Amino acid sequence: MSDILKIAVCDDDKKFADRITRQIKEITLSKGILCDITNFYDGIELVSYCKKHNTDIFILDIDMPVMNGFEAVDELRKSQPEIAVIFITAHNEFAYQAYDYQPFWFVSKSDLCKLGEVLLKLINKINLHRAENNFIVLKLNNIVHINAAEIMYLKSERNYINAYKVNGEVFKFRGAMKDTYEQLEDKGFIYVIRGCIVNCRYIEKIDKRKNIILMKNNDRIHITSDAEAIRKIDAVYGKFMRESRW
Repeated sequence: MSDILKIAVCDDDKKFADRITRQIKEITLSKGILCDITNFYDGIELVSYCKKHNTDIFILDIDMPVMNGFEAVDELRKSQPEIAVIFITAHNEFAYQAYDYQPFWFVSKSDLCKLGEVLLKLINKINLHRAENNFIVLKLNNIVHINAAEIMYLKSERNYINAYKVNGEVFKFRGAMKDTYEQLEDKGFIYVIRGCIVNCRYIEKIDKRKNIILMKNNDRIHITSDAEAIRKIDAVYGKFMRESRW
């Protein structure tokens, strides 16, 4: 796990974005937290960058031209479903609507002093979440280290397993699928058909009529037609989605 926390700040008011960045630097420096902060001044620029670069925390304005904060979050979650969001806005009437987008918190621009406290709580939660779910040591024929947040799905190939990553790379290691699944079962992965495990984080839709799972990158994974197995898939996926909310 990287020791550097990657934070994106987005506000169409450049002076305000710079003010937020200064405040983040002050609070993280005081706590000995290493972070890499990148500023953006519109939602399109933010989304374009973050589709290619993993980011831990998004602090963004809601009311922006062209692409507002809500629209940006919708786009970002297509490639990074577990993003942690703090909305900041001068329009407090957006607060109730903001919760439809499952942010960690909502901070008013008129009460920006609360940002430091909210940010530290979120950082602590992210660290716990990573420790519990993302970084996994598989004990197979040898020791295999994987980051669950980077793996979309795994497929067996004779005595090997191919792990298909979010960035398009394929990571290959020696091992049995049964042994691999036993160690991933409680980490948000589903056994969908013989020889294939899917990461719940990257499921876009489960189509039970066609027996496929549509992934967020538009890959299609065939699933079992067994009714009991499909019920288990639904249950595991539903449980993961409930527990993964910030």
